[in-house]
Parts: sequence; structure tokens; C-alpha cells
Amino acid sequence: SAKGRGKAPPPMPKAGTPRDKGGGKSAKGLGKAGGFGPPKLRLGRRFHWEGLSSEQVRGTIFDEPPPGWCRESPLDLDALHGLFADLEGEAPTADVSPSTNKTFSPRPGRSLSVSSRSRRGSTSGGSVPGAEEPPPDVCVFADARAQHVAIVMRRIFGVDARSEDTERLAAGLERVELPKEMAPSLLAHDAELLELLNSAVPSPEEAASLLAAEAVAGKPDTGSMRMVEQWCMPFARVHQAKARLRALRLGAQAGYLQDGVMARVSSFTKAGLALRSSEVLRLLLHSVVHLGSWINSAEPGSVESGFKPSSALGTLRQFRALRGDRELSLLHVVVLRAARGDASEAGSLGRRLAHELQGLSEVCREDLKQLNGAVANYRAEADWLAAEALQATAPEDGGYTHEARE
Repeated sequence: SAKGRGKAPPPMPKAGTPRDKGGGKSAKGLGKAGGFGPPKLRLGRRFHWEGLSSEQVRGTIFDEPPPGWCRESPLDLDALHGLFADLEGEAPTADVSPSTNKTFSPRPGRSLSVSSRSRRGSTSGGSVPGAEEPPPDVCVFADARAQHVAIVMRRIFGVDARSEDTERLAAGLERVELPKEMAPSLLAHDAELLELLNSAVPSPEEAASLLAAEAVAGKPDTGSMRMVEQWCMPFARVHQAKARLRALRLGAQAGYLQDGVMARVSSFTKAGLALRSSEVLRLLLHSVVHLGSWINSAEPGSVESGFKPSSALGTLRQFRALRGDRELSLLHVVVLRAARGDASEAGSLGRRLAHELQGLSEVCREDLKQLNGAVANYRAEADWLAAEALQATAPEDGGYTHEARE
């Protein structure tokens, strides 16, 4: 009797079923409904991107479809599958790009050079027997520093630069006001010469050494100061000479710097508006979303609403057909999808896109990090100048004039 014997044991699994640990072909890629592994991809391979959910795309270019967008694909999806699908058991040919869609990176421009040391004048015939050796000149600067100062002074005052020239300019620094006869040349070309002069003005340590050397120069056992030190002496007597010169330079360059920064910021603003308002770009991006979701989705309802452009746009050309024309890529399919399957319309889309984004190529050459640094530097200089103006109460305290504070 069969009563009381219990249920019969389950039949032994056949070869190739999901229970077969040998991994038969029929077990490969079963969906989640069977409980065996991840769902099977439509093309047998994934289009790699960073997808965005409907919540993440709110307020972005993916939030609303472009005018005339058709959710139903005008493409023959069966033909697309035949060209791009990684069929089971088919070995990829050598000329086909890997299906992992990795982004391939390619393997891997009037300066003044000083080659000789500055020398003090000397007789070429050597020392004369019985003649007294003149005392050595008083030197504060090293040879390289002295040569740089000489180049700057001759560039500003000409080859016949005199200490009287630097005295007049130093007197202007005391008042934070350039001498009228020097202002046009010093402020020309966005105060380029003021920027150069700043490199020659002695630092506080050099100023202290110059004042100490002036006290001993000309004594019986000491020679005179070299001309390069004499040029810098008037600046050494000015309290905070570099700060005063910095204030003059900022006053001369503020308008130019502000206009330059604002022009670059305005270019980015216009580019952003062009990207947001471009109907063709919106159409192309929605086509990428549609095709990428179709490729990666194994379940009808699991579609993504957008993606990070930097994660996908560069890989469209790498996702190539595995049969037929091997030069055909997903980029071609995206354009054809945006053109509603009409190949003749693709050229019109390209011309419209170039017109809508015509100012974008110039902005693409901009360095956002460098622009951010320029804005930060301008703000820091403005804050420094404002703080100096507040602290300046009287000229004898090292302050600035009323005109400089304004």
C-alpha cells in the first residue's frame, strides 16, 4: 500500500538544468524570476554609465522631454539586436572593441636667461707695482640679484638710469601717488612696468642691509656703493615700500582684472544657457537615455530617467557593432534615433546643434579651476586693500593719502 510511505523524492535533475553545478547552457543568464543569477541583458552586454532616477533628474535637462519627443522608438530593434548583441557562444573577432566599453586614453610649450655673472670694472693689464689698491665696493646684492635689478631699472628708466629717477619715484610711493611724468609709461599695458618694478624693490631684509651699508660707504677703508645699490637706496628709506607699490598696482589694474574675470564668467553663463535651451542637445540626450535603458534593462519597468553626461558620452563611440559594419557605433544609432529613423534628417540635426552651441567651443578651452583661482585672488587683493585703507590713519604712521583710500 502507498499509504503511510510519505511523498516520493523529487526526480533527479537533468543535465543542463539550473541545479546542474556543471553550468549547462540552459542555466546561463536566467532571470530573477527563476532565482538563478542576475537578469539577462538584452544584448548580452552592458552599456556602462551612471544612471539617474526620476528623483535625481528633477530640475535638469532630463526632467522634461524635448518638443515632439516620441517615446516609441522609430528604429528596428530586432535589427539593432542583430548588429550589437553578444550572442551566446560567439567568440568576438579581433577587430571588435571590447564590450566592456572602456574609455581609451591616448598615450602621451620671452623668458630671459642669464648665463654670465655680473662683474665690477677692473683694469685689463693687472695691478701696477707700487700702486695702491682701491678699496672694494660696498655690495649688498648677490651678483644674480644685482643683475636683475639693473635690467629692471634700465627697462623702466632707460639705459641712462640715474639715482635721481628712483628718488622721484620713491617720493611718489611715500604719497601713494605716481609722479605725473612717470605715470603714463608705468600704467601703460595694464601697469606692466609696475609689476616689474615690484620685483626690484628691496625686501625689508634687503632694505635694512642697504641702510647699514650706506652708513659705512665712503669711509677711508671702504669703497663706494655700486650703482645698482644706489638705485635701490631711495626705496629702502620708504616705509612698507612693497605694500605701497602693491596698492598702486591694484589701483591701476583693478578695472582691467575685474573686466577680464567678469567676461570669462559671462562666457560660462551664456554657455550654460545655450546648453539648457538647445532642443537638439535635449533630443540627443533623451535618445541616449532611451537606448541605454533599453540595452541595460531586462525588465520592462526598470528604466533610468537620465545619466551623468561625463559617464556615457565618451563611450558611445566605443560601443560598436559585433557583426555587419564594425565601424557602426551606438553614437550613430543615437543620432538616427534623434532623427526619428530618417538618415537625411541627421545632417540637419548637426547643423542645428552647431548653431545652438556656436559659442561653446571657446568656453571649452577655459580652465574652471584657474578661473576660480583668479576670482579668489581678486577677492583677496580687494580685501587686503580695504584692510590697509582702514588701518591708514595718518601719513607719519605709514598710511596712505585720502585719494588712495578712495
